[in-house]
Amino acid sequence: MRNSLALKKISLTFLVMLVFTGHLFCAPNKSTDLQKVITIPRGYSVQKVAQLLKKEQIIRSIFIFKAYVKISKAGNRIKA
Repeated sequence: MRNSLALKKISLTFLVMLVFTGHLFCAPNKSTDLQKVITIPRGYSVQKVAQLLKKEQIIRSIFIFKAYVKISKAGNRIKA
């Protein structure tokens, strides 16, 4: 019973840290207060799209963007 409670506390702590860290990486850049139009060349992979978005300061993290695309299964819906 004690091990179960300790495991729940550890899990909750990990979850809170994960949410906090995710918020830091996923929060929009200050530069995105304005609209920005970019052109994504035809045939770009998710990696290339992520690199372009990072370069244009639309996203903060290529890793988080790619993880979101994978988790949300949006990879096949991204069209250039």
